[in-house]
Amino acid sequence: MKTAKHKSKTAYPPVAAAAPKTYYNLSQIEAIAQKDFLTEFESIIDVNELQWQTGECIGEGLHKTSLFLGYIVWNDGDIVKVSGCMTDAGRVELYARGTKLRREDHTELFLQEPWEYLAEEIFRAPMSNLKALVGYYFLAAELVEMVWVNKESWFESLKVACRLVGLGVGTLVLDEENEEESEVGEVGDEEMGYEGGDEGGGDSVGGPGEGLDVDGLEEDGDGIDRGEVARILQRLLSSARAKNSHWTQHVEDELLEAWPGVKAHWK
Repeated sequence: MKTAKHKSKTAYPPVAAAAPKTYYNLSQIEAIAQKDFLTEFESIIDVNELQWQTGECIGEGLHKTSLFLGYIVWNDGDIVKVSGCMTDAGRVELYARGTKLRREDHTELFLQEPWEYLAEEIFRAPMSNLKALVGYYFLAAELVEMVWVNKESWFESLKVACRLVGLGVGTLVLDEENEEESEVGEVGDEEMGYEGGDEGGGDSVGGPGEGLDVDGLEEDGDGIDRGEVARILQRLLSSARAKNSHWTQHVEDELLEAWPGVKAHWK
């Protein structure tokens, strides 16, 4: 798989020049990335290999072109597309069915390749990492001239995202002796301007080297309706299979390994 082509056709000011304090252009971001995390930065896939689309981000102040990110379970039970949209203010927002997703809507967000490699939890994606990488790709595609950057942690989020995607697609290989030392986690959502308290951990899938953790679902006495949980998972897998059969089979295989008795509840 090709790595990203970090070139810009537009002449931008030097890193220390005229950009506003919280806004960065392509050349400024590339200069920092190449200086601080070149290996990770060069391991991401080319901007032209992403699924760009139109017609998904409709509304005042939104760029017409967006990035396909994955799917979400909607209020009516349908599984609908989720898109990464760019606002006129240079901020990345997630939309589905023309509606901006709130933080609580991320509880049933299923990312697709390459974004799935950023998912450390099956029911909650690391939004800071995701939004930083989406913002960079909008710049690399020359769809916008600047993106809004919240605090220095934005660049740490971009580094983490580049690393996870590089590892996921196989373009980044870590030295065994440095692998444990160089492991980095998610930068908190609060760094990207979210409000609200921390959320508890969830069942995990999709992260490099991590499997689906559903410990306790075979046990009784905790008030969980396992039959209902199993049937919800069955419906999700059935709907997702038509969209991405390979990814769906991967999820189902990990589910069966973690919860061998799940199919006993299926209809």
